[in-house]
Amino acid sequence: MNIFKKPIIYTVIYFSVALSLMFFMYPHEDALILYRYVENFVAGGQIAFNIDDLHTEGATDFLWFLTLSFFNFFGINVILSAILLNTISIYFLINSIQKIFLKNENLLTAIIIIFIFLNIGPIIGSSLYGFSTLFFITLGFNCYLSSISKNFSSWTIFSILFCLTRPEGVFLFLPTIIIIFSLSSLENRYKFYKSLALVTIIGLSYFVWRYFYFNNLLPLPLVVKSIGGETSLTRMAALGIQILNSFLLTLLLLTIYSFVRNFKKIFINNKNLILFIFTIFIWIIFLFFLSRGFLSQNIFDRYFASFYFIIFITFLYSFIFLNKIEKNIALIFIIIASFDGSNILTRILTEDKRKFNNSSYVVYKDYSNEGGWGDHPLIKVGKSLSEKKLTIMLTEAGAIPYLSKKSFVYDMNGLNTNIFSKRPVNCKDIDKISPDIIEIDVGPLNWGNKTKKPSHLTTFSWSSFRKSNKYSDCGFNQKKNIYEDFVDTDNINLIKKFKKTNKDNHYNATIVTAPNNVLFCLFDNNNYQEIFMNKKSDQIYFVKKNLNFNFLDKSCNIKKSGYFRDLLNK
Repeated sequence: MNIFKKPIIYTVIYFSVALSLMFFMYPHEDALILYRYVENFVAGGQIAFNIDDLHTEGATDFLWFLTLSFFNFFGINVILSAILLNTISIYFLINSIQKIFLKNENLLTAIIIIFIFLNIGPIIGSSLYGFSTLFFITLGFNCYLSSISKNFSSWTIFSILFCLTRPEGVFLFLPTIIIIFSLSSLENRYKFYKSLALVTIIGLSYFVWRYFYFNNLLPLPLVVKSIGGETSLTRMAALGIQILNSFLLTLLLLTIYSFVRNFKKIFINNKNLILFIFTIFIWIIFLFFLSRGFLSQNIFDRYFASFYFIIFITFLYSFIFLNKIEKNIALIFIIIASFDGSNILTRILTEDKRKFNNSSYVVYKDYSNEGGWGDHPLIKVGKSLSEKKLTIMLTEAGAIPYLSKKSFVYDMNGLNTNIFSKRPVNCKDIDKISPDIIEIDVGPLNWGNKTKKPSHLTTFSWSSFRKSNKYSDCGFNQKKNIYEDFVDTDNINLIKKFKKTNKDNHYNATIVTAPNNVLFCLFDNNNYQEIFMNKKSDQIYFVKKNLNFNFLDKSCNIKKSGYFRDLLNK
């Protein structure tokens, strides 16, 4: 049983799941976007969505991107590299958790807590699908630990790495400045100022470099996600309710109980209490800034992973001060909450009664032969495009661009094409680019009751199309028929610029404006007369006339497979 005291056993479990999952699945959309940047950078030496194209910063995880590029330069597959880096990260995380919080706990308690950690979907689940979550959190955790232990060299290194990995790292590392300053002695203040100066100089140097390299003040995803967002305490409260699922709510209640019961033991002096309150205050401000954005592609609630981790770690610290009976009761509650992990506050406090669960264990359903992301039409269409050299305009910039490596791709959502982060795509763009395929996601335009849709948007009734027996489940249809049956052509509009409204501002997000404008522009455009559709997902593909697109039909019959299986079969 002593083997369960070693972090390597849990690391092997994670690695086995991550590696085997990619034999049944593909990394998710936004992860595939970054992987395209990695492979293009290694091939062409430029950070760009298309080789020999303008520099674009659609990959916000800069250090993650750079590290994956380093391994890829030496011939290591980018997805395998991501799995290895996350595996190394989880080893160090679990090792730290065991040494700091579980060293005095019995074996069963330690095993339960580690497995509960492995079941936190926003942290573990998102990393299994190719995101940098574990890598980022490991650097951040070490940044905080270094500040608490007053290790200036370590704090300097991890602060730099943490801030370079993701943009929010710059904000989340701020409490560590106050922590290490407050805890260090007067004799060590020179070391503090020297470390802070080095972090600041490197941070500013990177900022200046990226500004001139990309010709943008902020990464494109941050710009795009601000479109359709809103600034309000109501929105912040709504996001807080979304984050506080049954698992986090249980952790918070147990933490508060321990803090109240053991207040003097936990906060030995006022300085510790003030530092704790300041840290919480900074994280609340971060939640406010996060709430201002339009959070699309939030796979496994991955944008909230940092909140999950800091709440989990705070709970572990409070757990130390409970007595044996209290610990056993707490374990029962968190085991139940971990397996439920559902959006309980959303269902109680809002009209949205849908129940969803983001625990890590739900990944096991993707090992089946059908269903899930590996069976998604975007993956199948991407595979059918793998040997084609086309010009494509689209709204889903992950699977299709990554799998169709030879194609030149324009991202109409603006995440990877600079011009469309500043204004919506228009008819002149389509005429000038003259793409072979135009893909749009019509889900955001689908309203059952047309009177409820915003007046500036066109309706595409995808739900009606899915129910219709007039059209096949997968194949080509005449554009004229689709418009007549499912598009609100009487109220079709062109959105000329991004605008902010006081109500339902998310309807102005690029994932809404781009498909709206494509529907408008192609209504009378005779260069595109057929639409390829698959009822399994709400993407539609306009194809240029007089070209052969039979390979799209073949995508209907592609069976579910995984990334590594497809790689081995080539």
